[in-house]
Amino acid sequence: MKNILLFLFALPVVLQAQQELSESQAIDLVLKQHPAARAAALRVQQQKVLQGTARTLEPAQVFHNISADPDLGMFGSTVLGVSQTLPAGRMVKATRQYYMQKEQQAGALQTLTQQQLILQVRDLYQHLSYLAGKAKLYERLDSIYRNFTTIAATRYQLNEAPLSEKLTLENKAAQIRLMRETIGHEIAFDQHTLAQLLQLPGPVNAVTEPFRRIHIALSDTSRIARAAPALVSLSEVALAQAQQSIEQARLRPSTSVGVLGQYLGNGVIYPGWQVSLQLPIAQKGYRKAIEGAALQVQVAQQEHDNLLLEQRMTLAHLLHEQEKFEILLQYYETHGRSLAAELFRSAIANYRAGEMDYVALAQVLEQAIGLELEYLENTHMLNQTTIEIRALTGS
Repeated sequence: MKNILLFLFALPVVLQAQQELSESQAIDLVLKQHPAARAAALRVQQQKVLQGTARTLEPAQVFHNISADPDLGMFGSTVLGVSQTLPAGRMVKATRQYYMQKEQQAGALQTLTQQQLILQVRDLYQHLSYLAGKAKLYERLDSIYRNFTTIAATRYQLNEAPLSEKLTLENKAAQIRLMRETIGHEIAFDQHTLAQLLQLPGPVNAVTEPFRRIHIALSDTSRIARAAPALVSLSEVALAQAQQSIEQARLRPSTSVGVLGQYLGNGVIYPGWQVSLQLPIAQKGYRKAIEGAALQVQVAQQEHDNLLLEQRMTLAHLLHEQEKFEILLQYYETHGRSLAAELFRSAIANYRAGEMDYVALAQVLEQAIGLELEYLENTHMLNQTTIEIRALTGS
């Protein structure tokens, strides 16, 4: 009974550890559960709430004045009232616009955060797909080298090959098996990394597509200006402009209104009211603040232009890399794949027939394996480049 209870308690953990997720499911999950995504969403919510502070009034002033009167004595007149300063309409408008720009900036930062998380998920799935393709290659090589070791053992027993050849082939087969085991560890590590990224308690069994090259045809490079990094930078320009408007609004006069009650020493009470106007007479400091805000707008605009320049240069480099890997893969598809297959076929046939010694066999196999591995690496690099292009352009 005790063992049954332990099994039932452990079952949810086992089920979680065996959770299978496609790339799109993982992206949906990371955008919901990752702390950075949650923080970005809360930042947007915070800025929406802060928009309500645009018309915040300064604290009211409660005053109490006592003055002497020649007829009523030392405490002849007492005045008690309250006064409230009202901000200029232009200041309210500028402040409201400032908080609206803060909300837009938070939205741009949220989009940038989401794209960075999506990039991490895509990188992991691409690497897992690459490892799966590599594992299939080494599984095939393992079968080939097992065949060779069997042939070498037979030839050694028939005194047709030296012991060193038999041992060398057995060692090479052991290296291939070790490589398969290493790839398995890499896959397990990526699965744990993915689980941590998705905030899941156990490793994720990532459902990957068959390893093949992916490509993006980018004809409109102006998409950089509409991507998340550019929008964040552009929001800094808008925010600086909104701050400039606030500084300019400080030169506008504000009013103060109040009500009061005057109590005379003879017991008579008179109501009253007051209106005052606040004028920024000493304007030098205000104008310096406006000048500084205008310079900040220029700084933000230049930084935005610099970001676009850097992004375009990065995109040009990535497109060049994409073209380079496309050319390398095209060579493999037209020549390399058939050459590698023929090298493997002829090596097995000639070695089995005793028409090839181990030195020649090793050279042929290294050439064939090199072609296969080069294809895997170039495909992986092309896919990584494509993923970076998608992240850069917001695709």
